[in-house]
Amino acid sequence: MKLLIPLIIAIFVFPVVAQDDCPTNVIPKPNSVECGVGTFEFTTKTAIVARNESERRSAGALNDTLLAIHGFKLQVVTGAGTGKGSRILFGSSGSDTREEAYSFSITRDAIVISGSEAGRFYGMQTLLQLLPATFKGRASLRVMEIKDHPRFRYRGMHLDVGRHFFPVSFVKKYIDLMSQ
Repeated sequence: MKLLIPLIIAIFVFPVVAQDDCPTNVIPKPNSVECGVGTFEFTTKTAIVARNESERRSAGALNDTLLAIHGFKLQVVTGAGTGKGSRILFGSSGSDTREEAYSFSITRDAIVISGSEAGRFYGMQTLLQLLPATFKGRASLRVMEIKDHPRFRYRGMHLDVGRHFFPVSFVKKYIDLMSQ
């Protein structure tokens, strides 16, 4: 009996002690996450740098989502983004050529989301998940680098419309939520 109590304590306490020192709260869990030192200050004054039509589409999608969720849009600039202030940069595919793979990097000065157009979409979903749910005009995001790609060739969720009838507006919202 004397050995049973310490054993029970060890079973329940040690998993709590061995927690990750770089929590990300991103679903699904990315393949690779490396945290750095420092923070990036995301504000309503943060600019999005979009240099071509594909990047402007990604910037528009990010702004549409920010407007719907938090009630503001970011300024989109077409220059190289070398000016002062925080900014979000979009990049091309980089080293990972898989269709939906992306690289997401937060430095003290910028957030860089690289990948194909589909990959940048999933990188933007990562950014939206890292922002606080109650955004008050400013958020400190930890410096980190995420590299991710889908583990499976398909994604899916089940919606049983045979037993439960839903209006078209709900089904459209469900599809939007599923894409996140």
